[in-house]
Amino acid sequence: QLHIQMMDQKWDSGDPKQFLTNLTFAAYDDHNYVKYTGVAETKAAYLAHSCNDDRSGNSPVIVGEWSLSVANDIQWTNDWNPNTNVDWYKQWWAAQVMAYEKVQGWIFWTWKTSGSLNDPRWDYQKAVATGIIPKNPDDAYTLGTCQAVQSSAVTRRRSWSRSHLAGPAAALSWYSSR
Repeated sequence: QLHIQMMDQKWDSGDPKQFLTNLTFAAYDDHNYVKYTGVAETKAAYLAHSCNDDRSGNSPVIVGEWSLSVANDIQWTNDWNPNTNVDWYKQWWAAQVMAYEKVQGWIFWTWKTSGSLNDPRWDYQKAVATGIIPKNPDDAYTLGTCQAVQSSAVTRRRSWSRSHLAGPAAALSWYSSR
């Protein structure tokens, strides 16, 4: 049986379902790089954007590409250097994971980079080694990132709740066993 995956409606390239008569084995891919969204260049804005990000659209959708890279003009400044801001990047990683777990899951940009792209914001293995990404991806649920973001926004609007899926470690374990 043929399984197909195509870009979802957020890519603004038309209705991917238009010419399909059977969607049983269809899935949709969403690439989400926050650095290109025009979010304000503050850590609070990046966290708020990710905590409130809704990647739903066509269903089922998988966030098939994302990273921890920030806008090019700030990425190597002292405030955004991943080597000196490990705790903040860990919080931002958790915020994105929590958003992408609301759909059918996620795939980080790449497991390992080489050459000139020697940056843990694009490299899962390197991000784990530097402590940006926890060894247990289920730790995203216990870091409390989005609850803290929502608590700070409660004076402006009511906080919203989210349901939790089985968790990224369960998905990683399933995938690794294949």
